[in-house]
Amino acid sequence: MPGMTSTRIRPVPSPVARRRRSRWVVGAVAATALVGGLAAATQVRHDSTSSVVPGVREVVVDIGAGPVTLRGGDGDAVGVRSTPHGLFTSSAAPRHELVDGVLRITSGCSGFALHCWTEEEVTVPAGVPVRVHTGVGDVTAVDLDVPLFEVGAGAGTVTATFTGAPGEVRVDAGAAGNVEVVVPDGRYRVDADATVGPTEVQVDHDASAGRSIDASTGVGQVTVRSR
Repeated sequence: MPGMTSTRIRPVPSPVARRRRSRWVVGAVAATALVGGLAAATQVRHDSTSSVVPGVREVVVDIGAGPVTLRGGDGDAVGVRSTPHGLFTSSAAPRHELVDGVLRITSGCSGFALHCWTEEEVTVPAGVPVRVHTGVGDVTAVDLDVPLFEVGAGAGTVTATFTGAPGEVRVDAGAAGNVEVVVPDGRYRVDADATVGPTEVQVDHDASAGRSIDASTGVGQVTVRSR
């Protein structure tokens, strides 16, 4: 019976990890510049776009830059609030589109845009899978109860807490950013990797478990623990 472990896991580098080593320096420098741009545009805020969408079987967030906050919610509908930011931008054009049960939340800039990014806030009902991609920006998930949680970021800190045990968690913070995943007690198949930085696993790690957590970053700390 696997026991509770607290250990630093350093697996044999995969081809993806080896490629990450070659790019982390450039990526980290680029990420620093981009995050500086986000900070510069904080005070230039445009009208928000809000939606309440029933009948959603999957949520997909795909934005070029900006923070994403997801919260577990009651009821059956997904709530979305998108707030564009930017200097000298005519429109950040956030869009919320439901096609065949998949809610796609996207944004992009038009006109002459400088430091353009979008802040996304999403309320997710229980049982709805979530996929997030942001070029640069933090992703924060609070008290989710979802079977699938997937994040791909160019650079950014990713923090996710779950009230129900997820079936699959895949988080890649990209070139730089800390990762923290907090799950209910149970057995999980865990792969935690940081090209430069510590990894810490404080859950029941079982290579044969049906639930899996894959968390990685280029430069930063990766933590996987139970509530």
